[in-house]
This record gives sequence, structure tokens and C-alpha cells, in this order.
Amino acid sequence: MLREWVTAKEGRSVTSGRGTSLLDLVFALALIGIVAALGVARLERAIADVRETGAARAFASRIRQVRAEAVRLSNAVGLQFVLTGSLAQFRAYADGNGNGLRTREISAGVDPPIAPPETLADATGAVRFGLDGALPEVSDTDGAGPSGSSAAGSADPLRLGSSNLLTFGATGSGSSGTIYLRGPTRQFAVRVYGTTGRIRLLEFDRASRAWVER
Repeated sequence: MLREWVTAKEGRSVTSGRGTSLLDLVFALALIGIVAALGVARLERAIADVRETGAARAFASRIRQVRAEAVRLSNAVGLQFVLTGSLAQFRAYADGNGNGLRTREISAGVDPPIAPPETLADATGAVRFGLDGALPEVSDTDGAGPSGSSAAGSADPLRLGSSNLLTFGATGSGSSGTIYLRGPTRQFAVRVYGTTGRIRLLEFDRASRAWVER
């Protein structure tokens, strides 16, 4: 009788112990699944951030290459942007007659292309030409727009004048302007200072509500 009672008692203890271990295992697996899902989401976001920043930097580098080409050739060289409907491309041209780049002379073939048409998709496609019109404008000085100043209520991503030409001369100086780029979650701006030819890549930091250099 005592042996049977001990056996029964041990049997209940073993069963109870196994039940507790199974619940612990299920809980642990669920916790691991949640942590893994969060980790995957963060990894995907980090990869997207790297791709967006990389594409924006590649575009800014392309503009620097055009400036260097103007200095190398001792001639006016620039990019003409065409954003109409689904077409969003840019192309490098050189001055063909010594009077600078002009839209009508590009159309007439006087100012010849020196590279094939390009798109932002060539730089991984992680960004596009675009601007959130509610964001503050990039200023001419420090890159940060005045408090409360929006981008003139406009979503036009090209601030280059009516010709949409960005030109550099033989000394590296050129036209001023800002080109806005958007990713799925981030807003960039490539700012060109005509007098010095300086090219800055800026990103809008939503936490501080200011443009910061990248």
C-alpha cells in the first residue's frame, strides 16, 4: 500500500513537472518569435535607410562629377532635368558654341550631350525626385529653413529656374539651386551653391524639424 501511494505520488509529480516544462517551452518559443520579428523589422528598416542614403549620395556624387568635368574640359557642362508625366530623367550636356548651356541650343543640337540619359533608378531606385510641400524650405545659408516656412506650398522637386538646367563653368562655379529627393520614409535635398560650386547633401530630420548635412 505504501509503495503504491509513493508510486502514485511520484506519477503525479512527474506529470505536473512535465506540464510546467511544456508551458515554459511554449512561452519561450513565443517570446523568441516576437523578438525575432522585431529584429527582422528593424533589420529591414536599417537596410532601407542604407539604400535611401546610398542612392541620395550617389546622385550628389553624379553632380560633383559633372562639375569636375566642366573644370577638366575648361567648358560649361551641366545637367538638364526632364520631369514630365512618368518620365523622370537627366542628361549631361556641354556648351557647343561658347555662350553657355541653353535649352534651345540643347534642343537644336548646338550644345551636345556627353552622356546617355540617366534616371535615379540607375542609383538603385531607392529614392525619386520629390518633395513634401509641408516641410520647411532649404535656405541659401545654413540649410535649415526658417521656423514655420514651408516649401512655398509647392511639391516641385526642382528649384533650378524655369530651364531646369544645372550648369557649371570652367572654374567650377555655376548656377545655384536645390533638388529634392524622397525615399519611402526620408526626405533629402541636394543643394548647389553657384558662386563656390559647393554641393551639399541634406536630410530633413523630423525630430528636430531641421535640415542636417549627410
